[in-house]
Amino acid sequence: MLVSVKPLCTILGAFSLTLGACAQGFINLDFEQAVVQPFHDEGTFALIAWQLAAPGWSHSEGSDTQGVYYRDTHVGTTQAYLLVDPLSPVWRPGALEGAYSLYFRNGISNYYVGGWVNAFVAQTGLIPADSRSVRLLATGIFRVYVNGTEIPMVSLGGSAYGGDVTGFAGTVAQLKILNAARPIAEEVSVPVIADAIQFSPVQIPEPSSLALSVFLGCFAVHLLRSRRAKP
Repeated sequence: MLVSVKPLCTILGAFSLTLGACAQGFINLDFEQAVVQPFHDEGTFALIAWQLAAPGWSHSEGSDTQGVYYRDTHVGTTQAYLLVDPLSPVWRPGALEGAYSLYFRNGISNYYVGGWVNAFVAQTGLIPADSRSVRLLATGIFRVYVNGTEIPMVSLGGSAYGGDVTGFAGTVAQLKILNAARPIAEEVSVPVIADAIQFSPVQIPEPSSLALSVFLGCFAVHLLRSRRAKP
């Protein structure tokens, strides 16, 4: 059940120090605020402290999650987070937009004992009152949650996706992006790369309407080519 947090912020508004926390918006939704100051983990992999690599974001816990990898990640079975930029290895796609994107891969919680962990990033903030959708660029197998409620995401073409958040507009809520890959052979190593997250006043079209638009577009292209092919 969705419970609005606005009444709580109204009550807390009597305390000026708390009011600012209630009204704080999301930050660094495009991961462009990264400050690349890597240090070395036992002389092997370059890491960046979380507060520098992805300010504003929290993450799943476990071995190898204390920092964000830079340039390359470990190849073990634990989770991994990587700041993706043009200097990332050639087998990565690079940033989806701008200078940086964030990569995260699932794994076991620690080296010796511990179960499977679906890696995620999360942030709590004020969703603008005019928001009708949340949009992002992403690759991989992912799910988006607002205050624990899954937001069904619709493909908008390429790596762009969007989902309806009308019911959360004007509330302080947690936004979570989860790597939903399962520990099975075809999914276990699939990372999620996320970027360009935004709350938009533009509604997401219904899947049926979107499919119809794609069909009409394809039909128009086919008709145009057919006319050009005629002598």
